Amino acid sequence: MARLRSVLLLLATGCDAYQLASILRPRVIAVRSVEVASLQPVAVRNCAPAMCDAAATSPAEEPSSSTFGRFRAWVKKWASFDKDKLKAMGVDAFFTYGIVSNINAGFTVALAWGTFSKASGLSPLVPGQWKPFLATYVGIYATLGSILRPFRFALAVGATPIYSTVVARLRDLLPFRSSRPALNRALALFLISFVGNVAGTCAIIGFGVWVAGVVAGVPAFPPGWQRPF
Repeated sequence: MARLRSVLLLLATGCDAYQLASILRPRVIAVRSVEVASLQPVAVRNCAPAMCDAAATSPAEEPSSSTFGRFRAWVKKWASFDKDKLKAMGVDAFFTYGIVSNINAGFTVALAWGTFSKASGLSPLVPGQWKPFLATYVGIYATLGSILRPFRFALAVGATPIYSTVVARLRDLLPFRSSRPALNRALALFLISFVGNVAGTCAIIGFGVWVAGVVAGVPAFPPGWQRPF
């Protein structure tokens, strides 16, 4: 009532329009503030000012924070890894990757062997079956090998300290450890690489081929087969 009497008094005395606006504006603003506040979510209305600012400006959770996002970032990181970066990590890392790559090749041969034997019912050692088997192996290596490439690099980098420890222990057992330590380390690298890359790979291929033949129900060595050597 007091505001209404003030308005009537101003109108009677011929006041300007802006004076009326100065009287009515606070009420309009208050009404509008109530309307805006009623449209805000309850969580924003009830939070502290700092928390309200954070709630209003914080973006939605990025996919990279999820398990799949972290896995995708991990694969992207190791997919961009190459042998030049591996060489920059030292000789041990490069030789470790050689062992990991040969082990991967051994398992790939075993998988291709089992796949070919299951599909054809024949062993790749049967005369005339070696070239079709090689085509199966190339197809598996081109697909599965490409998928496993980031995992090979990650495994090689992770296993490099183990490889270095084995080389150091073997170096301490070999002669020339005091007189010619560089030669001693070279001998240790050669022995481990030979055992891991040649003997170890052959053992993995032989065992994998035998298991693949058993699983496929096709003997890996057909009757009458003779060793080439």
